[in-house]
Formats: sequence, C-alpha cells, structure tokens
Amino acid sequence: MRFVINRLFKRPAKKTQSGRPTPRDRRPTAHMRRLRRASAALAVLACLGGGLVAGWQGGAVTTVAGQVNSWSRIVIAQAGLEVHDILVAGRGRTSRGDLMRAIATPRGSSIFDLDLAEIQRRVETLPWVKTAVVRRQLPATLYVDLTERRPLALWQHQAKLRLVDRDGEVIAVQDLTAFAELPILVGADAPARGQAALEMIATSPALAARVRALTWVGARRWTVRLDNDVDILLPETDPGRAWRHLANLQRDHDVLARHIVTIDMRIPEQLVMRLAPAAFEQISARGKET
Repeated sequence: MRFVINRLFKRPAKKTQSGRPTPRDRRPTAHMRRLRRASAALAVLACLGGGLVAGWQGGAVTTVAGQVNSWSRIVIAQAGLEVHDILVAGRGRTSRGDLMRAIATPRGSSIFDLDLAEIQRRVETLPWVKTAVVRRQLPATLYVDLTERRPLALWQHQAKLRLVDRDGEVIAVQDLTAFAELPILVGADAPARGQAALEMIATSPALAARVRALTWVGARRWTVRLDNDVDILLPETDPGRAWRHLANLQRDHDVLARHIVTIDMRIPEQLVMRLAPAAFEQISARGKET
C-alpha cells in the first residue's frame, strides 16, 4: 500500500509581480501566526467560560450561554481556528472526490464543531477504505489517516465476479478491468481461505505464475486450475507438500507438457493423471505404426 499525504484543499502559491513565487524570509509563517492567534483565542474562550459560570451562579444561564456561544464563534473565526487544510495520509486507490464528499467539511468550518466519529464512519463506508483515523491538528487542519484494502483475488459467486481483499471482504467496485490478472476463487467460503491458499501456492513461484483459479471443494480441500486448463486435485491434509511435489515434477520432467486433463494428488504418495482424448489417439496411432 502506498503511503501518500494529500492536501485536499488546493491553495495557489503566492506570487510576486514578476510572477515568481515569493521567497521565504524571516517573518512568521501563516501557520505560526495562526498558532499565536489560537493561543490567544483559547485564553479568551477560557474567560468566556468563566462568564458562563458566573451567569449560572446569577441565574441567567440561557442569556449568558447564548452570548458566550456567539462570542466564541467570533473569537474562533478571528483566531483562525477554522478548517483551512484537510491532509490525508495513505490514499492510493480512494477517489479524491469520493473522499471529499465523505468528509463533508467545507473550508471555514469551525474546527471545534467537527464530529470526528461521524466523519470517520462516513469515510469507512468508502469501498477502498479499511480503517480511518480522523483527528484535529490545531489550529486549522483536519487530518485523515487511511488504511486501504489490498486486493487479493476475484471471487466467482452466484454467476458474478467480485473483488475481494486479503481478509476475504468484498471490495464494492464495479469496474474489474484492472484486476483481470488476479486469480479467481470459487466457492462460498473461498474468500476467507484464499489468503492462506495463495501463500501456499506462492511457495513454488514458477508454478504459481500459471494458476488461474482455485475452487474450494466440499469445505475441505482445493482444486487448482492452471493456464492450460489442467486441474490439480490437492489433498485435504498437507496440500502444501503435494503442491511442492508437483512443482518438482514439473521442473524435472515437464509433466504439464503432456495431454493431461487432471492430476489427482489426493492419495498420499500417489499421483494419478487423467489423459485427454488426444493422448489416446496418439497412443493408438503409434500402435498401428508398429
């Protein structure tokens, strides 16, 4: 997963009359100025809070609370305690537009009025977002840290293909074109077991590169289909050992170059090959020649 920090609010750089960006100088930066104003604002808000307590003691809570709320908004605006930046870390596949709509925080919103839990909930409904952490960075920044889902395979279920992640969860994307090279998992429980199965397959890289689909059979074992439509029936117990044995046979004897339909490895220490009709025709032709 790429770790990217994006600034969702785009702000043009200040330029001089010549059209060039202004050089840095020793004057306080905008960020430092906002921090100073924020410190002053917090002090004022503390005083306003004291006024609210005094009003409560004097029995004028409603009037004083309304005044404090009005004054506090003025102080917050003047102190720069409004959202000027939205920074996002971890965005790779998530659409910028979808993310902005989920955050739904326009520039100028009071940073203290933000409902961080609600923003997090909305962001985590996006297809590619697995988890999100949302927090304020005073004086004027909303920070969103995303962990995106990692696509694992395509899941064939009920005559449809769906994209699933490494946790077996469906990623609700419509266009699967970019994921056409991923292996296909077949079976109701296949996504939940797919990560472990593909890790086992990856122990033999040359053979793994030829895998096109894995079918979870009888809730107990895998059948692996290769790029030449040969089915490998793996055993229920220790399928990794059988897979490595097949990889060694392929490396030493090129067994997959023959006219084979299936290779049954369900019985320990045995390998049963079912030949295609073309293989029997070749055998018959050789017999007639002799």
